[in-house]
Amino acid sequence: MKYLVYSKENCPWCDRAKMLIKSRGFEYEELVYGTDFTKEDLAEKLGKTDRITVPQIFMGEDYVGTYEDLCSLIGDE
Repeated sequence: MKYLVYSKENCPWCDRAKMLIKSRGFEYEELVYGTDFTKEDLAEKLGKTDRITVPQIFMGEDYVGTYEDLCSLIGDE
């Protein structure tokens, strides 16, 4: 199963999430804020209208959550 990571450039939490996924032998696709999506796109995907942070992570079609949620799911660094 491939992960999908909504991220932005120069985001240390996004970088940590991608490194964690890779270190566990999983693949990921990255979508970058401002290039691949807008905050409105992500809000629509998440069904939220309040403040949204990155990274936002999906495993297939299933929503994982943020970096902390990913750590809970596959173990931290």
